[in-house]
Amino acid sequence: MEESFKDPKIMRHIENSKQDPKKGKEDKENMHYKMKRGVEDLEDIQKKLERYLNSKRAVFSRFFFLSDESLLEILAQTKNPLLVQPHVGKCLEGIDRLEFKKKDFEISKLYSPEKEVIVLKERICPESPENKGAVEKWMYELEVKMKRTMCRLAHDSQIEFINQYDRTLDIEWVKNWPAMTCISVDQWNWTMNSEKAINAMKTDKTAIKKYDAEIFDSIMYIVKIVRGKLDSNTKGKLGAICTLKVHNREIIEEFKRETNEKKMITNTETFAWQSQLR
Repeated sequence: MEESFKDPKIMRHIENSKQDPKKGKEDKENMHYKMKRGVEDLEDIQKKLERYLNSKRAVFSRFFFLSDESLLEILAQTKNPLLVQPHVGKCLEGIDRLEFKKKDFEISKLYSPEKEVIVLKERICPESPENKGAVEKWMYELEVKMKRTMCRLAHDSQIEFINQYDRTLDIEWVKNWPAMTCISVDQWNWTMNSEKAINAMKTDKTAIKKYDAEIFDSIMYIVKIVRGKLDSNTKGKLGAICTLKVHNREIIEEFKRETNEKKMITNTETFAWQSQLR
C-alpha cells in the first residue's frame, strides 16, 4: 500500500477521477487494462523461466535439489566457474569444495567437510569448448567422473584389504583410503563372512556363534584404537565403521538366537538373510 501511495501516476489518476469523473473513469479503465496485461506478461515470463530452468535440470538432475533462486544464481555465473563453488555442496552431498587450477579452471580434487581429499582419476575442464558457458554440462561430467573415481578407489582398497591385510581391519588401511571406500569394503567383508557362516551351519552348528565372537573382537579392537592418539579424520572413519559393525552384530545375534530356538538358518536364500541385503 505504501508503494502504491508513493506512485505519482496512481495518485494522479485518483486526483483526475475527483476533478473530472469522465476522465477519471477512462484513466481507471486504462490502468485496469495495463495491470491485467502486466499480470499476464508476468505469468508468461514465469512459465518461460520454468521451462528454461527445467531444461537445465534435465541435463543435470541434481539441480532439482536447488530452489529456482539458487539455480538462477548459478546460471548467472557461467563465465566464472569459481562462483559456482558455494552451491556445489547443495548438489553433491559430501563435497565441501572443488579445487580449480588457476590457469584453465580444471577440476582435479574434491574436498569433504571433514577435509578429506579425493584426487579425481579424470579431470574436468569447465572451460573446454563443449562445457564453456554450460554449467549443467560440466557439473554432470563432474558427477560421472566422481563416481568412476570412487568405484576405482573402492576396487583398489578392496584388493589391498584382501591381499595385504587378509580381510582384517587394520588402522593403516583405514588411514590410506577415503571413508566411503572403507565403509563399503567393510560392509562387503561382513556380507561375505556372514554368508560363509550361514552356509557352514549345515556342518558346523556353532559357525554363526563363532562369527558373532569375531565381530565382537573387531568392535573392541576399534574401541581400543580410537582411545589412542589419532587424527580427527581417522577417528571419524573408525566411528562410522564401528557403528555399522554394532548394527551388523545385532543381525548376527538375532540369527544366533534363532539357532538356539531351533529355527536354524542354513541357507542364504532364506527371507531372514535376504531381507538384510540392501
